[in-house]
Amino acid sequence: MKVRLNQRLISVIEQQNPELAKALHDAAWIAQPAGEYSFKIFQFLRLEPDLMQAILETTRVSERLAEIDRVLRTVGS
Repeated sequence: MKVRLNQRLISVIEQQNPELAKALHDAAWIAQPAGEYSFKIFQFLRLEPDLMQAILETTRVSERLAEIDRVLRTVGS
């Protein structure tokens, strides 16, 4: 799921910041543990404060990643 999510993030980010999108292809970024990745993604992705807070408060990493993926699909379409 993390690889697919990263691809969605890149497609959203590259429209605004192509250099940052290139950095998101870095092996070290992709190799992060899922829990760490699910928090650090918000360094690059800005959402409504309430939505971001709700996602960050999600305790299960898989649910947090799934919610981020859902948001990215909405933003990317």
